[in-house]
Amino acid sequence: MVLTKKIIDAYLNEFREVTGEEVPVRALEYFNGKQYEALHEKDITSELDGYGMDEDAILEMDIEKMTMLIDFSNDGYFDEDNKYLPLASINDQTCYIGIMAGDPSHKVYFFDYQEGFTEQEYSLDELLKKFK
Repeated sequence: MVLTKKIIDAYLNEFREVTGEEVPVRALEYFNGKQYEALHEKDITSELDGYGMDEDAILEMDIEKMTMLIDFSNDGYFDEDNKYLPLASINDQTCYIGIMAGDPSHKVYFFDYQEGFTEQEYSLDELLKKFK
């Protein structure tokens, strides 16, 4: 997993262009501070409400998949009023964990392409602490 500043900037610009929203400051800290490294390849199955797949939920920093999921999950089908930024994809699934733009608590949401969004009981900061 090599995420250069150029790759991260392109990803965050894609979020801005697709959603019309600004990237949350906390997400900028997460990506620019490489905090995502604490989550990469971690098994989050026991921490993830709404996950019903047979295989374990392993987090990945798959920017290509996450870029595709920005558009797919923010098209208004699952939530017309809010926009979500993927922070890590999950396995080979079209699922991710992310945060809602404009939410000052930075609650983590699980996105499943069949069920939509499930709010988790923890914030991004709380999740990062669990895996340090």
